[in-house]
Amino acid sequence: MKTNIMEKIMITIPKSMIHEMDMISKNRSKFIRESVKERIRKEKEHLMAEGYKKEKNLDEWDVTAGDGIE
Repeated sequence: MKTNIMEKIMITIPKSMIHEMDMISKNRSKFIRESVKERIRKEKEHLMAEGYKKEKNLDEWDVTAGDGIE
């Protein structure tokens, strides 16, 4: 069972961004949570791609054929 333990943080955001956020969403906390979650997903994806590019012996990784592993 997955539990979502919440923790409060304090952030500083320019007033203009708060105004824009309020025009888009009624729930600031939810908007920020979803934005951070999406950013984390993108950063992880980027880090995985960078790790793959830096990996040596990439030819060894291409061993999967259409019907299984050769």
